[in-house]
Amino acid sequence: MKDAAWLPEYENNPFTKVLGPPPDFARQYEILEAKPDFDPAERELPHHLRRHAVLRLFDIMAPLERQVDAVERVHMIVRQGYKARDPAKGLHKRQFLASASAIERFAEGLPIDEATSLIAVEHGSAAVGFALLGDPGMGKTRTVGRILASLPRIARPEGLSYEVVQLPYLKVEAPSTGGRRALCIDLITAVDEVLGTNYVNTFVKSKVTTERLMLHAQHLANLHAIGLLVIDEVQHLLLSRDGVKPVMNFLVTLVNRLGIPVMLIGTNEARPVIEGSFRNARRAMGLGQLNWPRLRRGEEWEDWLAQVWGYQWTKVETPLTPDLSEAMFDECQGVIDVAMKLFLLTQFRAILNNEVRDLPEIITPELIRAIAKEEFKVIAPMIQAMRDGRDDVLAAYPDLEDFHAHINRLLAGDTNMAMDEFRQLRALRERVAEARRESAEAPWMGLKAGLLTRGHAPEVVDRVIAEAIRRNAADDLFGMADTINVLLETEPKPTRKPPVKRAVKAPPAGSIQDVGRAAAGDVHAKMSAAGMISTLDDVLSA
Repeated sequence: MKDAAWLPEYENNPFTKVLGPPPDFARQYEILEAKPDFDPAERELPHHLRRHAVLRLFDIMAPLERQVDAVERVHMIVRQGYKARDPAKGLHKRQFLASASAIERFAEGLPIDEATSLIAVEHGSAAVGFALLGDPGMGKTRTVGRILASLPRIARPEGLSYEVVQLPYLKVEAPSTGGRRALCIDLITAVDEVLGTNYVNTFVKSKVTTERLMLHAQHLANLHAIGLLVIDEVQHLLLSRDGVKPVMNFLVTLVNRLGIPVMLIGTNEARPVIEGSFRNARRAMGLGQLNWPRLRRGEEWEDWLAQVWGYQWTKVETPLTPDLSEAMFDECQGVIDVAMKLFLLTQFRAILNNEVRDLPEIITPELIRAIAKEEFKVIAPMIQAMRDGRDDVLAAYPDLEDFHAHINRLLAGDTNMAMDEFRQLRALRERVAEARRESAEAPWMGLKAGLLTRGHAPEVVDRVIAEAIRRNAADDLFGMADTINVLLETEPKPTRKPPVKRAVKAPPAGSIQDVGRAAAGDVHAKMSAAGMISTLDDVLSA
């Protein structure tokens, strides 16, 4: 009896077999959920260490029903797209040979439309796609990132008479300039970044036409059996000098002719792009359009906040009450990104108040509202517009980039780190965390975490590990380590710049540091003497 986890069309297709069985609900939730390191005993740590621990809130993902639904849809469309490209039936080989022939015929003078028609899937495309749109700050990009991480980055299907280096997914951002040409270059570059190839130098020449680049991009998509093409920030296409229609027509071609599913991600600003371009291409958006508005008052908001609220590094844990929930919602209006940063800054202030003024470390509705008033001025008009239901005002806030930049500056000041040091710390933590997650499924990937921690560039790490895998058995960790050491001798040495000491500037009026002004004399000297000021080295060694 066959394993109940498999469907025959998935088990018998080498492209889908290598992906593993589709995840059930429990696995879908597990793919999304991210919990920060947390130990109640850490509430006894010094103030400055607890402020750094609060930054772990950035690691949280408390899955919502809409996010779990997205996991299933992505896994569905990837597998559906491989039906018409089944290598066991010879469909994949015929298709990439046809796309190579199309490039030759175009060079001989065949019109681009006729050349493209040569590479249509033999029995018609079974591929579908969908769009994910919604309010900014609702975790669309991060959610999709975690879903894609549940798929193999590179796969090598077994049982074929020829070798295929399969890409189950490829993700790029929509170009704001350059239209189809820029998108094709981005696609080719993305393939190079994953595989360590050099297709850009081969195909992207100064005089190459956009049409020829399109054929090359389609050929690589066929050759490497791309399972899903994800286009993020699709609202950028509104700024393209070519206009929206040519780019969207190219994406529809990938779905309908090549059988490659396309997933589009964007803010509400992108809605006209999607609805206008795909009105007559229903199959291209076969699984519809997901809309992720901000959370509304009620069960969904309460459930999400309850999952997050327990992660407190204040000396005293503050239980969640209806008044606290209402204050949080009113100041963030259900925008998850804003809510998380409000919770983080509130804990910062409570810990600092205790350290400087000896006030109890308790989260109150008044403290929440004070933080929002002082630190969220950059988005105050947007929050008020949400309260009032003013869509005309909200149109002026297509994203939260200014808000993110403000919070980064604020946190960099509060932890006494220069902006470049703060960004490096965040980026390093994310890369090491990703490598450690991967190591749970592939033991040799633990080497990646170690190399990243030692300061080697991510592209160098990916390149030497890929070569080590090629030369050694996957479970021969010692052999891989020896190979990696040899390869690293030809690579640039990792460099770590020491933290740059900068003069401490007076904080702006109304900032979180105002509480420090209650103490007389040199506040910075007193805080340093008390062990409240930490360098980047302190954080990295924590």
